[in-house]
Order: sequence, then C-alpha cells, then structure tokens
Amino acid sequence: MTRFALASLYGPLLWAAQFLLVYASESLACKFLGADAHRVLVLTASLAAALAVTILLLRQWRGDMHGTAASLGVGLAGLALVAIIWTALPALILPSCAAPT
Repeated sequence: MTRFALASLYGPLLWAAQFLLVYASESLACKFLGADAHRVLVLTASLAAALAVTILLLRQWRGDMHGTAASLGVGLAGLALVAIIWTALPALILPSCAAPT
C-alpha cells in the first residue's frame, strides 16, 4: 500500500520540479544565456514533464489498483498535467529578460 501511496505523488512531484526549473531558471538564463535560451528551456522542460505525467496518468488509469488509491493517483496526475500547462503558459507568452522600467 505504501508503494501505491508514493506512486500517487509522482505527478505533483514532477510538476514541482518543472515549476522550480521554469521560474528559477529565468534569472539565470537571462543573465547568462538570453531570452531565447530561456524560452527553449521552458518549452523543453514543460514538454518533458507533461509527457512524463501523461505516461504516469495512463499507467495509473490502466493499472490494477482499485479504490481510493487509484482514483487519488489519477486525480493528482491529472491536476499535475493541468498545473504544468498552467505554469508554462505565462513563461512562454510573457516576455522574459525584459529590462525594468
């Protein structure tokens, strides 16, 4: 049961890693690499995290678990997928490395 409980947290943990990478890298990429490199980093990290969470979601959806642990894992992975997209959109749409006015 502990393994299933831990597996249900993989989605939120992947989102937390993507969130940290996207927003912590903005200042470092702007200082050393430039705005285009930050955009590529955000897009790559977000796509990789979304792919990993989608695979996790599908594995948990088709898994042999039943009951609360299965529905919790699927729900958390689905929310993590939405959160990854929600985190990536502002970083991709808004200009990064803008000079303060």
